[in-house]
Amino acid sequence: IINSCLTNNGIPKSFGTLKNLESLTIYNAPHLVIGDSITPNARQPLRTGPDIVPLLDKLTNLRALDLAGTSVGSLDTPSLQKLRHLNLSYTYLTVIPEWVYYLPELDYFAAEECYIQHFLAPTYPPDAEGLVKPTGIFPAIEALYLGGNPMTDQAVQNLEALLRLRA
Repeated sequence: IINSCLTNNGIPKSFGTLKNLESLTIYNAPHLVIGDSITPNARQPLRTGPDIVPLLDKLTNLRALDLAGTSVGSLDTPSLQKLRHLNLSYTYLTVIPEWVYYLPELDYFAAEECYIQHFLAPTYPPDAEGLVKPTGIFPAIEALYLGGNPMTDQAVQNLEALLRLRA
């Protein structure tokens, strides 16, 4: 679904029954609001219709999900464990959903030109003995695109640390 005026009201509830769907691209559909209802004008909130996140969460066989250019504010779909390709670029994301960091097969992730300021540190908290161990953050990642985000200095340091651990 590309360059569409699709809205939340235009997605049938039966969409969530597409259990064998492996690839979904909804690209440049700015009126489709996913997760938080975000709008540039606080006085004129978007009318979103039904939330489609529960429908997306039922598509457990998805391997590729591209929601670039939609109005994604947040994405809580942790059941999408088979994802290999995830594109959330040009959305309203302010943080990468934590479940995305641990997707076992994710080899491509893009969230360019969003509003992301923070990046998860690539370590667990110290254990009982005070040892800090690396996490399984992005265990299979081959391509990671985060350009154009207003990341804090700490976020950049966290990202650099992750890349050093992977080298």
